Amino acid sequence: MASTNSHLASELFVFLHGFTQDGGVGGGGQIAKYIASLFHVSVEQPNLNQPSFNEFSISNAIKIIDKLYDEKQKQKNEHIKMNLIGASMGGYIAARYAEIYPDRVKKLFLLCPAFGLAARWREFLS
Repeated sequence: MASTNSHLASELFVFLHGFTQDGGVGGGGQIAKYIASLFHVSVEQPNLNQPSFNEFSISNAIKIIDKLYDEKQKQKNEHIKMNLIGASMGGYIAARYAEIYPDRVKKLFLLCPAFGLAARWREFLS
């Protein structure tokens, strides 16, 4: 399988975790590891809960992805496109990022994206 996917090795894959994950452990981290193993690629896993879980916001998550994109583009010294993989809340954020920055995204892989998260969250809290 490595030979059929060797062209993927130079691409940027980014896994965006779900709401209660941190980008490195738990179910989300396992998904990213599986994807890396299956396709023989490196998968970035930014922690979207910055500066803290209690201060999480969609806009901060977008900024975290922006920072990663800028770092990787500077390393390559050319325009790059990301393959965004998002699970649950990460799926919503991946779709939102692609909507805002379509020129930065090559492909979206959405696993149970949390579309309508804000409305459902308000219902949950009431």
